[in-house]
Amino acid sequence: PLYLFPNIYNIGYLSNNGIFTNYQNGMNIPSAGKFGLPLVMQNGCRPSKHAAYLYMNTYIFDELNHRFLILDFNAGIHFFSEDPGEGVEQVVGSPNNIPESYELLYFGSNTFAGNKCYAVFEDRDNPGQRYLYTLTLPDLYYYNNPITAIDKIPADKQFNRATVFGNHESQANVLYYAVGDQAYYYGVGSKTEQALTLQGFEGGEITYIGNRYWTQEGVSDAFDYFVVATHQNGRYKVYMYNTVGGVPNGAPVRTLEGEGKVVKIHYNSPFMCNGTAGGNEADANFYPCSF
Repeated sequence: PLYLFPNIYNIGYLSNNGIFTNYQNGMNIPSAGKFGLPLVMQNGCRPSKHAAYLYMNTYIFDELNHRFLILDFNAGIHFFSEDPGEGVEQVVGSPNNIPESYELLYFGSNTFAGNKCYAVFEDRDNPGQRYLYTLTLPDLYYYNNPITAIDKIPADKQFNRATVFGNHESQANVLYYAVGDQAYYYGVGSKTEQALTLQGFEGGEITYIGNRYWTQEGVSDAFDYFVVATHQNGRYKVYMYNTVGGVPNGAPVRTLEGEGKVVKIHYNSPFMCNGTAGGNEADANFYPCSF
């Protein structure tokens, strides 16, 4: 098992054996409740444990063939074209030939300035050297080359030493990451790095960093938190902060703690899967489909 995620009309499941889907209850069509055979695709596939979701499509990295793939809302698998599309004069990089020495460390989506995905790679032939790929993605059925930027991270940035990554998915164009007990913020547009000062933070190794939210308008209990989880002396502690422009602001709104170590965080709500057709097609815009 690698990853489990909602994908509009189906549930996606990534494993070392391939990509599986299961139709969920929507449009009055009941689900079988089982995953069938893996999707068949040219040259096979070994999916990464990292996936990025944008409304209607999930984006997957194939570690076997070093390419990005699209899983659409009907569980169809697609490849990207090498052609960047009309009006784009320069091809920045190939979505189908990522260098074989590159290891994917993080893959996340962002809707703050259009539909984008951010992929962080490290060059195994040059340990400590990382690259940030920006994929700009249209809605639905257009599968032109999405790579619009490849940034080589300067050697002096803590970005190159980070052990966990996240990003603010809907309200700011930023990445988060941590080195030991220190959290950082990276402005994708400005290409600047900033250490974050967290009020009420009691230290410990940061094992999770990211953005958890429910952003449906007109809902009194909507929230949009920057979240970090730490581990020390066999215990975990989770801190949730409100943000301004993607930067944590003020004291933690909520904390959780207990025995063990946090590696991923999500929540469950009866408001999920409450779309007009009884499925996930409306609500997936309001909560993170990533872990």
